[in-house]
Amino acid sequence: MKDHAKPKDQLKEEKLNDEDLKEEVSDETSDNNNQNLSLEKIEEIIKENKSLKEENAKYKNQLYLIAEKYETNKKENDANQQRFQKEKINAKNNAIKDFANDLLTFLDLSDPVMKSILSLKVENDNPVYKQLDSTMQGIKMLFDLMHDALNKNGLYKMNSIGKKFDPQLHEASETTCDDSKEHDIIIKVIREGYKLNDNILRPANVIVNEIKEKDKKNNE
Repeated sequence: MKDHAKPKDQLKEEKLNDEDLKEEVSDETSDNNNQNLSLEKIEEIIKENKSLKEENAKYKNQLYLIAEKYETNKKENDANQQRFQKEKINAKNNAIKDFANDLLTFLDLSDPVMKSILSLKVENDNPVYKQLDSTMQGIKMLFDLMHDALNKNGLYKMNSIGKKFDPQLHEASETTCDDSKEHDIIIKVIREGYKLNDNILRPANVIVNEIKEKDKKNNE
């Protein structure tokens, strides 16, 4: 039996068909590989994005903690500064108060002496008396300078005569009755009172005018 040889054109066509099939299969395989690679890439990107979000959240939390610690430290620092300033002011006031208290005895003794000296009148032309007058004026100047220095540091003498009695400012050592003056008015100061920076350093010891109830009605 004789084999019939295929024509050359048919062989060529079959060869081309085989190559197309191989190329088609190759393309499908490539598409499948590309699809697999794309899915893997997407999963990788998702994982990377999740990791970045977690890292970002961690940094945000650290920044929050740092900011919170900064605010806490700032508040503590402000509180410490305020406490330090308060303690500094208190220490200064206490030092001035102690010094002022030590001065009160001197002021109690020197003020009456100063008033006595100023009450003297030198009318004699004798040079000795004139020299005495000059000395008294010098002493007065020194006393004025001393009181100015005390006033600059917040120490003031209270002016009590003619003022209404105030138990926060005055101590009544005795009372008197003067119908020409109002009830509870201070007539005389026994011992001067002093203030230190608007605080009472020592109340004034005074004599207060006290009008009897009957006399008060008569005056009304």
